[in-house]
Amino acid sequence: MKKTVWLAAVAVAALTAAAQAGGTADKDKLQGTWELVSISFGGKVLDVPADKKATLTFNGDKVTHADGTKKEDATYKLDTSKKPPLITVMKDGDKMPMKGIYQIDGDTLKIGFGGGPDAPPPASFTDKGIGLMTLKRVKK
Repeated sequence: MKKTVWLAAVAVAALTAAAQAGGTADKDKLQGTWELVSISFGGKVLDVPADKKATLTFNGDKVTHADGTKKEDATYKLDTSKKPPLITVMKDGDKMPMKGIYQIDGDTLKIGFGGGPDAPPPASFTDKGIGLMTLKRVKK
């Protein structure tokens, strides 16, 4: 019995370390500025005005949204133990987090959110009613 409990504890520790390592790798990949190239809600693609460049800048545990008229700061957390991985964003001053999913593919970042604040994250990027942002890394 003691051996079984010990093996279970080792397995949990190994899985936790692997999830944290994946989260650290993804967190490192997110760092920098990303420019919004497309946005859709419920499958309907919306125009992104060329004169209103929106960006997300990840710096440590912080993310800043800027669109030329305003700038909003937030904190974020990643959970790579889920498939697709989760991102939780908490704007400064807000009480409810926004929960979503994300995918990093080289210099392309997709972030999908479900309903409003504190709504569950979508299960996939093809969920009905999802708000989907596609961003490209800004090269220095």
